[in-house]
Amino acid sequence: MTELFLIDIEKSDCSKIENEKLEELFPLPITQKIEKTKNKKLRRDRVITYIALIDILSGKLEKKEIFNLFKFQENGKPYLEKNEIYFSVSHTDGLAVVAVSDFQVGVDIEKIITEKRETVEKICNKYIAKYEEIKLEKLKNVNYCYVFGDKVETKRIIVANEEMKFETVPFLRWTALEAFLKADGSGFSKMNKTIKKQNKFEAHTYLFRLNENIFAIATNKIK
Repeated sequence: MTELFLIDIEKSDCSKIENEKLEELFPLPITQKIEKTKNKKLRRDRVITYIALIDILSGKLEKKEIFNLFKFQENGKPYLEKNEIYFSVSHTDGLAVVAVSDFQVGVDIEKIITEKRETVEKICNKYIAKYEEIKLEKLKNVNYCYVFGDKVETKRIIVANEEMKFETVPFLRWTALEAFLKADGSGFSKMNKTIKKQNKFEAHTYLFRLNENIFAIATNKIK
């Protein structure tokens, strides 16, 4: 099963954790990553995103196990050592997304900024002009819910389709590729190698639209 969680960062209450030490909230690899983050807003977003991740994983494993097993691969992909629970996180301006699955999974979220359309399109044409074999599909059996602070509610998410406005196309392409690379485990820095070996990792990529945000989830299997 693949589960998708959206976290409204702006509505999350951080007052309860302001005086908490990072090492009490997170496994050491996450603590080290956050400590290296100098930008205050980015640091806040990462703290809230990873708190949500740990809370979600705590529904599947004991917190002690998560702290002992949590690692980052060299390319930055998070994982639990010797465990078959897979997950991925991403955040943009005021919103975060967490995907948890029984299969390899990657997720990405981007805010649509019309003024940046041409820049994003140039990047897409440079890096992924030859990479149009990614399978973009509509939602099948993906469970999804919103997480707003302590409140969790299930809602319908609009599935992106071919009728989306022209200016969103580059964002769709880029977000889909980012999610695929996270699922594949290669990361952006190894994109060219990934393109060359793309047939070795088959992924289904699902695109969603939520207001001015687009997010994608890629997984090599859905059940």
